[in-house]
Amino acid sequence: MLEQAYYIAELVGVVAIVCSLIFVGVQMRQNNRVTMSATRHSLSEHALQLISFQATHADRMARAMREPNLEPGDALFLENIFRMTFQLAENYHTQFKLGLMPEEHWTGFAKFIEDMLQGRRAVEFWQRYNGHYGGDFATWVDGLITPKEPKEKV
Repeated sequence: MLEQAYYIAELVGVVAIVCSLIFVGVQMRQNNRVTMSATRHSLSEHALQLISFQATHADRMARAMREPNLEPGDALFLENIFRMTFQLAENYHTQFKLGLMPEEHWTGFAKFIEDMLQGRRAVEFWQRYNGHYGGDFATWVDGLITPKEPKEKV
């Protein structure tokens, strides 16, 4: 009888451990979802602030992008726009690499950065300040700027 009670107690213990592990797994999964959601919200908030700033100063930004020679204030203004944009892009890149951002979100934003780098001033900014950004991100942006060899026609 004592031996039977021992086996029942051991079985209950094993079941309790398995249930505990399942519970911890569920909790970790929920926590991961909350973290991903908070990260995405934070990045979106930053992006909206940048967009709002650019919209508020759209005329000045358009002028600074098209004028061949910039006044010192316009040059500093544009430099700060690029600084904010590349900082946001580096954050997006990091979150994507960590698996905290869905690929479709990163792909759309990456296209935006690629399009921005078609402009001379964005490239000039990057060439002057690329050392201020992380290695993987800097390598990625450098790859967007570096001229690609044309494919041979077959």
